[in-house]
Amino acid sequence: MKRALSIFTAGLMAAPVAIAQESAEGLEVAELSRKEDVDFATEILPIFRKNCLACHNAKDADADLNLESPAAIAKGGESGPMVIPGNADKSQLMDHIRQTEKPFMPPRRNKVGADKLTPYQLGLVKLWINQGAKGEVRQVTQKLNWRPVPITMTPIYTTAISPDGQFAACGRGNQIFVYHLPTQRLSARLSDPGLAKGVAHRDLVQSLSFSPDGRTLASGGFRVVKLWSNKAAEPAKVVNLISGGEQVVALDVALGQTRAIVAGDRGAVQAIDLNSMIPVWRDLIQGQAVEQLKLSPDGKRVAVLFSDGRVRTWDAATGDRLTREASPLGATSIAWLDAERIVTGHAADGVKIW
Repeated sequence: MKRALSIFTAGLMAAPVAIAQESAEGLEVAELSRKEDVDFATEILPIFRKNCLACHNAKDADADLNLESPAAIAKGGESGPMVIPGNADKSQLMDHIRQTEKPFMPPRRNKVGADKLTPYQLGLVKLWINQGAKGEVRQVTQKLNWRPVPITMTPIYTTAISPDGQFAACGRGNQIFVYHLPTQRLSARLSDPGLAKGVAHRDLVQSLSFSPDGRTLASGGFRVVKLWSNKAAEPAKVVNLISGGEQVVALDVALGQTRAIVAGDRGAVQAIDLNSMIPVWRDLIQGQAVEQLKLSPDGKRVAVLFSDGRVRTWDAATGDRLTREASPLGATSIAWLDAERIVTGHAADGVKIW
């Protein structure tokens, strides 16, 4: 029993001696010798990146020490120069990573899983210092090969409404749609000229915001912010839609068509080709001013309410008059019920369908 106890006691006494000896001598350093220079970027930096840069980088430089490049290392830290080029034995960096001088690098207990350097790694750092602690970190730019976003991938991650409440923008996948809220119609689909038609960003649109005046829309994607301008349109030229100085009092254009139907205060009804601005057809109801003009939902017919309270209709393509004096008298408003029927409002008789 006494023999076993004495052996156990001897073991306890021997352990501190071994640790003290390791602390005094530090970690083993391999003696390396070669003609070619140690390359910092490919040989030293990977060692530091794994075991040192978590605490000693440009953004988080513990003790004001940055080990990301030879230039940064040469600046030293709070305790002065860390490296003496050509003399590793007198360099503080070697004392810390050999763990002969505190604080040990890396700390024996750390949260990033950094390990003490191996004899070969220590020998490599020592050789690099003795060779002059030279080198540079080359910035390698890798070209991004973008793949098109699938046309079926259209999640909406962001929306924005203009300050005046007139427009709403939404990002659908890599596209941006702008809607006119009062009419609930699509106003614009934004396209980057450098990308495919209808595509606003290479990747998904993540954010949208209107400027205070509502004339600029900012959109954000992967590492990119784009500004879209909504400048007030200026007319390229002034066009007299109705000849003879007659004032235009009503106009309508069918969705998707390039033909406008206009009417004047002296009874003229005229179709205009918007591309050429040339009249297509013209008719006149003598002595009657136009009150309202409405195109049918399919754009094939036009109904016009005149000051005599009658509604007259035309074929929008040919200008043939479809009705003359057959409509009810005293109409004050008109609307198309469908492509064939018209609803008229009357001050005394209510609503009529014909």
